[in-house]
Amino acid sequence: MKQKGVTVESETEDILESMSTYRFGSWDEALEVIRSQATTWTYYDEAEFYTSMVERDGAIVPRVTDNTIIQMEQTLGDYSIAVMEELTCHILLLHSTLPAEKEDMRASGLALFHYHAPHAKIVPIPNCGHTIKEHLPFVMNQIAEFIRDVV
Repeated sequence: MKQKGVTVESETEDILESMSTYRFGSWDEALEVIRSQATTWTYYDEAEFYTSMVERDGAIVPRVTDNTIIQMEQTLGDYSIAVMEELTCHILLLHSTLPAEKEDMRASGLALFHYHAPHAKIVPIPNCGHTIKEHLPFVMNQIAEFIRDVV
């Protein structure tokens, strides 16, 4: 999978490099930092936190390897077109708008998605990266509007 100079390998390296900056001296410190980034926090979030972090080399770090990133990207890249072309149901795709430097890649992916699922409603989430739960009022309004439109 290669789009505008971005390959699975280069994207994997970028993700792993970004993830390596999350290093904490203790479980308490990691939990405090991650929890402070959320506007709401539930016991589901806490369970997700403990399953997504691991102690490695004397630090608490995200539980991620190049293999998990590559598998995720290849699965999305290899199977998504075949699946999308078979879908006949209503589709709502809410997507991030950040980071801004990934806009070209995001636009290319959204154009491909729209080509294979032209009946989908595609809605950007303003000022949103990977932290969608911080935008829940907007997201919930979009879902409610979508349901009203298709029912």
